[in-house]
Amino acid sequence: MQSLKKAHKAFTLIELLVVISIIALLIGVLLPALSSARMSARTSVCLSNTRQLGIATMSYGADNKSYFPTSYYYPNDTDSSEGYVQWSGIFLINNYFESAEAFVCPEDKVGGWAPTCFTADMVPNPPAGQTAKYDLDDVQAPRLSYVANEVLLPRYKYSALKTILKLARSSEVEKSSGTILFAEYNDNYDNIYGSSGTGGDALKTHRPTHGIRLQDDSKYDGEVYDNTTGLESIPVADAQGYIDTPAGTNPHIQYVHPNRHRMNSNYAFGDGHAEAKTLAETLDETDFLWGQRMYTAISMPKIMRASDNTLSVD
Repeated sequence: MQSLKKAHKAFTLIELLVVISIIALLIGVLLPALSSARMSARTSVCLSNTRQLGIATMSYGADNKSYFPTSYYYPNDTDSSEGYVQWSGIFLINNYFESAEAFVCPEDKVGGWAPTCFTADMVPNPPAGQTAKYDLDDVQAPRLSYVANEVLLPRYKYSALKTILKLARSSEVEKSSGTILFAEYNDNYDNIYGSSGTGGDALKTHRPTHGIRLQDDSKYDGEVYDNTTGLESIPVADAQGYIDTPAGTNPHIQYVHPNRHRMNSNYAFGDGHAEAKTLAETLDETDFLWGQRMYTAISMPKIMRASDNTLSVD
């Protein structure tokens, strides 16, 4: 009896091309969805980080008679020659934050800025272009994607400023659930770069931000309030201009990233909660989120709306 051999059917060239085309089409359809899912996951991690910042600040207040911390101070009470002690370092030292990694947004292109002063032991691989002001380690998170609002966390950097500045208390804040506590740092080098008489030229990652300026449209640096020129909210178009064209004379709203997560960025608020907002939403005059008053100035001056042309020093 003659044995029969099984016939093996192979794919034709046309069939292979059809299969490859279908696979390529599926990849083209699925990759954007996967990329969007990854972005959403990273955005959620960042929102969780900002929520932790709010909770850490509430914990700090519970241990310190409801005071908010200073944004930074000089350990020698004179100048920056011995570096800075910044709010993120205070949180780490006092165990209000579980890990240094949580200070970095996964969507931050530079992976978080290094401190103003750092050594290679603290930050072995700093962001491109960033060099330390002094070869010493600031008391700060080694990489940082978040920036404090100066309306609540002042530049109360040495005791001589006590005649004009003070620490803010949560009980003083009007509408704490609508007052920004922390925002996201801009990932453009020029937006953070700055100079000062005591600190020289450096990437000033210890500094806070805010959404206000003097009523003559000039920068309010947060260290002085002479009660002769009022404070006003920054119009959103002006704020976007400061961010897009950074300069040393700009208000410090230029430190903020306006849209790290699609059209939004994440913010922590004075009551401890966190949510995503557009830059325009934070600066909306009908619901201004950067503070009703400068709570860290002794006189706590009211922040007027830019559309109100009446000079007020309240």
